[in-house]
Amino acid sequence: MPNLNWKIEHRLAELEGADKKLLIPGREGYWLQEAFQTIEFRLDKSGAVVASESEVSFAAEPRQYSFASPFLIVLRKRGTPVPFFVMWADNAELLCKAAD
Repeated sequence: MPNLNWKIEHRLAELEGADKKLLIPGREGYWLQEAFQTIEFRLDKSGAVVASESEVSFAAEPRQYSFASPFLIVLRKRGTPVPFFVMWADNAELLCKAAD
Protein backbone atom coordinates (compact mmCIF):
# COMPACT_ATOMS: atom_id res chain seq x y z
CA MET A 1 0.00 0.00 0.00
CA PRO A 2 1.54 3.33 -1.00
CA ASN A 3 1.41 6.21 1.47
CA LEU A 4 0.14 9.42 -0.11
CA ASN A 5 -0.29 12.75 1.61
CA TRP A 6 -0.72 15.88 -0.49
CA LYS A 7 -2.36 19.29 -0.60
CA ILE A 8 -3.10 21.01 -3.90
CA GLU A 9 -4.04 24.68 -4.08
CA HIS A 10 -5.37 25.88 -7.43
CA ARG A 11 -6.50 29.29 -8.60
CA LEU A 12 -9.35 29.00 -11.10
CA ALA A 13 -8.28 31.93 -13.28
CA GLU A 14 -10.43 30.69 -16.17
CA LEU A 15 -13.55 31.58 -14.12
CA GLU A 16 -12.35 35.03 -13.06
CA GLY A 17 -12.76 38.41 -14.73
CA ALA A 18 -15.18 41.19 -15.56
CA ASP A 19 -15.69 39.64 -19.01
CA LYS A 20 -17.42 36.62 -17.38
CA LYS A 21 -20.48 38.13 -15.71
CA LEU A 22 -22.78 35.94 -13.58
CA LEU A 23 -26.06 34.76 -15.10
CA ILE A 24 -27.85 34.58 -11.73
CA PRO A 25 -31.04 36.70 -11.78
CA GLY A 26 -30.46 39.89 -9.79
CA ARG A 27 -26.66 39.47 -9.93
CA GLU A 28 -26.06 40.11 -13.63
CA GLY A 29 -23.51 42.88 -12.99
CA TYR A 30 -21.30 40.71 -10.75
CA TRP A 31 -18.29 38.54 -11.60
CA LEU A 32 -15.75 36.41 -9.77
CA GLN A 33 -12.78 38.51 -8.81
CA GLU A 34 -10.82 35.55 -7.35
CA ALA A 35 -11.59 31.82 -7.19
CA PHE A 36 -9.47 29.26 -5.32
CA GLN A 37 -9.82 25.56 -4.52
CA THR A 38 -7.77 23.50 -2.06
CA ILE A 39 -7.81 19.70 -2.08
CA GLU A 40 -6.16 17.61 0.64
CA PHE A 41 -5.76 13.84 0.22
CA ARG A 42 -4.24 11.22 2.49
CA LEU A 43 -3.99 7.50 1.81
CA ASP A 44 -2.21 4.96 4.01
CA LYS A 45 -2.79 1.52 5.53
CA SER A 46 -5.45 2.93 7.90
CA GLY A 47 -7.62 4.28 5.05
CA ALA A 48 -8.20 7.41 3.00
CA VAL A 49 -9.21 10.97 3.85
CA VAL A 50 -10.13 13.67 1.36
CA ALA A 51 -11.11 17.29 2.04
CA SER A 52 -11.90 20.09 -0.36
CA GLU A 53 -12.41 23.78 0.24
CA SER A 54 -13.19 26.66 -2.08
CA GLU A 55 -13.00 30.42 -1.71
CA VAL A 56 -14.41 33.07 -4.01
CA SER A 57 -14.62 36.84 -3.95
CA PHE A 58 -17.05 38.80 -6.07
CA ALA A 59 -16.82 42.21 -7.69
CA ALA A 60 -19.35 44.43 -9.41
CA GLU A 61 -19.42 47.54 -11.51
CA PRO A 62 -19.69 50.65 -9.32
CA ARG A 63 -23.09 52.26 -9.18
CA GLN A 64 -23.57 55.98 -9.54
CA TYR A 65 -26.23 57.72 -7.47
CA SER A 66 -27.35 61.33 -7.71
CA PHE A 67 -28.16 63.16 -4.49
CA ALA A 68 -29.42 66.44 -5.93
CA SER A 69 -32.35 66.57 -3.51
CA PRO A 70 -32.92 65.58 0.16
CA PHE A 71 -32.97 61.84 0.88
CA LEU A 72 -33.62 59.34 3.67
CA ILE A 73 -31.12 56.67 4.79
CA VAL A 74 -32.62 53.66 6.59
CA LEU A 75 -30.43 50.74 7.74
CA ARG A 76 -31.82 47.56 9.19
CA LYS A 77 -30.53 44.05 9.71
CA ARG A 78 -31.94 41.53 7.25
CA GLY A 79 -34.97 39.75 8.67
CA THR A 80 -35.75 42.41 11.28
CA PRO A 81 -38.57 44.94 10.93
CA VAL A 82 -37.04 47.74 13.04
CA PRO A 83 -34.18 49.84 11.61
CA PHE A 84 -31.10 50.51 13.73
CA PHE A 85 -30.20 53.76 11.92
CA VAL A 86 -32.37 56.43 10.26
CA MET A 87 -31.09 59.73 8.86
CA TRP A 88 -32.70 62.51 6.85
CA ALA A 89 -30.07 64.32 4.75
CA ASP A 90 -31.15 67.70 3.44
CA ASN A 91 -27.80 69.44 2.96
CA ALA A 92 -24.27 68.60 1.81
CA GLU A 93 -22.57 69.18 5.18
CA LEU A 94 -21.93 65.45 5.85
CA LEU A 95 -21.40 64.32 2.26
CA CYS A 96 -18.07 63.65 0.56
CA LYS A 97 -17.18 65.17 -2.80
CA ALA A 98 -17.16 62.63 -5.67
CA ALA A 99 -13.73 61.36 -6.72
CA ASP A 100 -12.64 62.31 -10.23
